[in-house]
Parts: sequence; structure tokens; C-alpha cells
Amino acid sequence: MFYPEVVKNSNMPADLKNNCPLQPGNYTWNGVVFSLENVPRIILPTGEFANEMIFIKPDNEVFAVYRTFAYINNI
Repeated sequence: MFYPEVVKNSNMPADLKNNCPLQPGNYTWNGVVFSLENVPRIILPTGEFANEMIFIKPDNEVFAVYRTFAYINNI
């Protein structure tokens, strides 16, 4: 399954993109809960993997996604 709403370009400045920390755990963005294991690998609710960087706001909500998710089904 493809989540077009989670494929976005970040408007954050480059220095924030390069310095935004990511911690393992569960995060929610646009109503979708992401389970972060070994960052930046993301396991989507469908069990798909998305090897892409995400950014976490201080309130633990995903702020932005940049570039494109590459989904690998059922690994």
C-alpha cells in the first residue's frame, strides 16, 4: 500500500534537516503511526518498510518527510 500523504518535501532549513535527532519509538503523522526501529528504517502499519529519513517535532509528531519512500513488502 502506498501512502501519498506521507511523501512530502520538507520546508525545513538544511541545518535543521541535518541536525534533527531521531529516536526509536512510535510516532504519529497525519493519523499514521510509525514504528521507528533502526533509524531511518520505518515500519509502516501494513508491515512495509520505508527506508527514508523522517523528522520528529518536540511533541513526538513527525514534522516532515523528504525524498520518496521506497516500500519493500513483507520482509
